[in-house]
Amino acid sequence: MSNQVKIFRSIGDLVFDATFVEDHNSDLEVTDNPIETGSLVSDHAFMKPLRLSITAGVSSVLLPSGNPDFGTGDERPTTAYELLSELQREREPFDVQTGLRIYENMICTNFSASQNKDSAGVFYFTAQLREVLIVSTENVTYTVLKAGATRQQASKTKNKGEQQGRLKQTPLDVLYGNSGTKNSSFGAKLLDAGAAAYKAFTAVVGTPPASTKK
Repeated sequence: MSNQVKIFRSIGDLVFDATFVEDHNSDLEVTDNPIETGSLVSDHAFMKPLRLSITAGVSSVLLPSGNPDFGTGDERPTTAYELLSELQREREPFDVQTGLRIYENMICTNFSASQNKDSAGVFYFTAQLREVLIVSTENVTYTVLKAGATRQQASKTKNKGEQQGRLKQTPLDVLYGNSGTKNSSFGAKLLDAGAAAYKAFTAVVGTPPASTKK
């Protein structure tokens, strides 16, 4: 003999006498963007909040498996209606137990009830519920920099007065200077070195003949 587990269907803390219909809705939203050719391109998909519809009822007769929180007599339908209305007005998320699963963080967005001459002693309703997506935030502390300041401070600007651009020197500039005048320091040393080399050359091969070119 197998053991059977009885499920007490509930909306928040409210357990009703009978649940007639449960409609479960789970939607995935796909976003589309048009491109130049006129076609649609899907670039993202996300889960929408879960939705649930429950049709249930409470009678004026307390059944053995009924909820005594609603009372024991004719006041039971009215009490159930008031408690469900209060649950909706509180706007606080609650859990819902169904035959398929337990829903967390649900709120009642709408419920409707109807009575006729044959159901005057019964609270028969349909409730629409949806999931509330809850996120958490975190406070981050950071150091506020002074206005105009950066993490690596630049060195202070020094006033050097009016400056002229410096031209790149060529070998002739080194010898004669930019003004065309012979450099008395480096140029003299260069000429002395050339004279010494010429003297060493003539000591070995002799003095070269004078040029006869006219």
